[in-house]
Amino acid sequence: EVNPVKVIMRVDTLYLIAGEEDEKGNQTFKNYLFEQIKSVQETNHAMPKFIFDATMHYKYAFGKYTGSGKPEDITLEIRNKWLQTQFERSHFNPEISKRYDKNKNMIVDMKLRITPDFKTWLMGVAGDVRILKPASLKEEVKQLLKKALAEMDA
Repeated sequence: EVNPVKVIMRVDTLYLIAGEEDEKGNQTFKNYLFEQIKSVQETNHAMPKFIFDATMHYKYAFGKYTGSGKPEDITLEIRNKWLQTQFERSHFNPEISKRYDKNKNMIVDMKLRITPDFKTWLMGVAGDVRILKPASLKEEVKQLLKKALAEMDA
């Protein structure tokens, strides 16, 4: 049973945002893909009053997924002009910092939760993006790429 709060379209995907309240009265929200909802049934249960703020809900998010881990400081070197344009046009919360090095590469500093979709995105653009920090993210993406290459040869 969930408490529906809002319907949101994010990165071309429709979500039902549902709220939960813990025993201390703290409110948390979860995203449910509309396409995965099999049925809806009305109940006679009273629903708490939820205060939902989409900006705060998607704070530290990259793409569709909010994640639940601690946000990390990330620095990327963006070498491809097309990707640089994407970062120029994208909106992040909190805002990202962009600057250019002497080779006209964009250096992006951001604070994000590292989610599977972010790592997958990094794998897809690995030829045009260099992970400057954190070192743990760089190593994890390298291992994921090695595993993917090994699977292709299997």
